Amino acid sequence: MLGLTAAMLTGCVGPLVAIDDPLTAKPKVTEIELVEGPIKGAVVVGGVEGYSCKNKIWDPAPTNAFAGKQLQMQAEKLGANAVSDVKYYKSGTTFQPNCWSSIRATGVAVRR
Repeated sequence: MLGLTAAMLTGCVGPLVAIDDPLTAKPKVTEIELVEGPIKGAVVVGGVEGYSCKNKIWDPAPTNAFAGKQLQMQAEKLGANAVSDVKYYKSGTTFQPNCWSSIRATGVAVRR
């Protein structure tokens, strides 16, 4: 019983969604603009999704900024220079990403 309680408190495994480390991001990732609405005349490259996840009790609280950085990193991998239609969704304890609390960001990677 004690082991089960310890596993529940520590998050037992890491997040079940891909979360890239922003410290390993290429310098130009920060140049990728995040825009809440559509960008006229932009060419759609693909959809992107990012998470900020509090997986363990000692992890920091999830933030829009970290989830947005995940969008930028995904967009850079697709060769985009902006992300349009950015939206943030805050969640409590969830099992799919395995987080105590999380923020999921979605958007459309585009080239201008």
